[in-house]
Amino acid sequence: MTLSEAELERYSRQLLMEEWSGAAQERLKSARAMVVGAGALGSPVCTYLAAAGVGTLAVVDGDVVELSNLHRQPLYMTPDVGAPKAEVAAGKLALLNPEVIVEPFPAELDVANAEAFVPRCGGAGRDGGHRGLGAGARGDEAARRRGRAAARSHPPHRWA
Repeated sequence: MTLSEAELERYSRQLLMEEWSGAAQERLKSARAMVVGAGALGSPVCTYLAAAGVGTLAVVDGDVVELSNLHRQPLYMTPDVGAPKAEVAAGKLALLNPEVIVEPFPAELDVANAEAFVPRCGGAGRDGGHRGLGAGARGDEAARRRGRAAARSHPPHRWA
């Protein structure tokens, strides 16, 4: 996989870093990540993953945008109030970086669907790349569901 001229320009600042390389950017481009919860923590996580150039980003959130979200969830704006967070996030992230495939899942992660969502995210990226699962969903039960699903599918994961 090679980076296009547009991608080289888009990622030029991170490619200047001594710790980063074109090969590292290509691995990121082939990676898949899932963020569970696109609220106060998940919203900026999604933004930075898309901006950095992760290849495929799954956004799982069953909530709708509320007026009280706007001061702390930077993906959303007043016209988004009442719309599903996962779908709004996908649209905004696609505008931020059209090179990233964004998959919205407007549903709450629960025992019934976790085993379907997590492996779908955790599978190999565009050409066998890395896997990852990050979460911003709140509550102990949500954490237990994520943990059980992640343990079964074995993606690296980070909880926030």
